[in-house]
Amino acid sequence: MQKSMEIISKNDEKKFHLLYIWAIIEAVLIYSHIFILSVLDEWNIAKLLRMAIVFLPIVLLIINLIIVLISYKKLDRTVFLGCSVLIKYILIPFYIIGAAIICICLLFMFSPVIIMAFVAPVVTVTFTVYGWCVIVAMAPFSIAYLLKAKKDGVLPKIITKIAIVTQFLFCIDVVTIMILAILRERKWVKLTIFLLSLLSLCAMGIGCFIAINIIKAFV
Repeated sequence: MQKSMEIISKNDEKKFHLLYIWAIIEAVLIYSHIFILSVLDEWNIAKLLRMAIVFLPIVLLIINLIIVLISYKKLDRTVFLGCSVLIKYILIPFYIIGAAIICICLLFMFSPVIIMAFVAPVVTVTFTVYGWCVIVAMAPFSIAYLLKAKKDGVLPKIITKIAIVTQFLFCIDVVTIMILAILRERKWVKLTIFLLSLLSLCAMGIGCFIAINIIKAFV
């Protein structure tokens, strides 16, 4: 029995590292997706592969579901938490840039240029839908963690249900996993503190830049 447990723990350890690598690969694929789409017409590839590239978030969702279904019973909940944390943290700049583009497009809707009144809503809807598809594609890891945390008695039923719903909501999904990782699991604390510090510095820098330009405009 002890030997079998050692074998399982070793297998878990290997899969732990493989899933972390896969989580990073996923995030990189999302960042490079728009660039790949822009040069896709120049590539002479099969139609099936072309379709897979175009609908990358759906492909990633299917792969993640398969991974979770196969490894759910074998892996510890912290493995799924780690994958979720890595993906969500790495994609924070992606969503910040996307949100900025959406805000700019919303402002352009009130532009006197007539064409922008039609283009801006299309771009806004496109970026919003794409961003939400990415969230859904990455959700299997966080949902697997939440279900295992409930099963292990770490999370109550009501909190689990609320947390699962938040995994499909912009920004709230990151905050939920961040809080659970730090307060419930005591994991990824240093990375979270570093990330929050970096985001705070960036926010302060942008705030100072805007304030200086406003002051210059009125001086």
